[in-house]
Amino acid sequence: SSSSLPHAIMDEETVEASVRRLEQIGCQQRLPGTDEEAAKVEELLAEELSNLSMSEQDVVSFEVHGIVAEVEETPELIAQSLIEMEAELQKIKKKPAYEKALKMNPTYVTGQSFRLQFLRCVAFNCKNAARRLVLHFRQKEEMFCCILAIE
Repeated sequence: SSSSLPHAIMDEETVEASVRRLEQIGCQQRLPGTDEEAAKVEELLAEELSNLSMSEQDVVSFEVHGIVAEVEETPELIAQSLIEMEAELQKIKKKPAYEKALKMNPTYVTGQSFRLQFLRCVAFNCKNAARRLVLHFRQKEEMFCCILAIE
């Protein structure tokens, strides 16, 4: 992305890898169901955080507490980010739900205001925005058993 801000430390791939690790150590739910599972989750989080630099730990802390560095949205930043986001989308090989939605309603799926929502929530990190967009349609498909690409 063209933004000079630090980007999220834990992108979707990292989160998915962490979830797989939790499952491997016996945590089968998103939220721990027992004190033992909670202790395992705390131990894993402490281990992951200890591997980060102090500045990375600050970024994580800010994200956890909802403190987001402001991005000055210029027309140039928006235009360039939309182009970069599209390029990142093209790099994602497996995205059947997104492709189905694109066929159903390309105007909605490619709309600037729709895509800007994904860019804004990750401080204009185009790679993460593209992943979130693909994940959005995958989750939408799982939730509704089909894709409704209209609002």
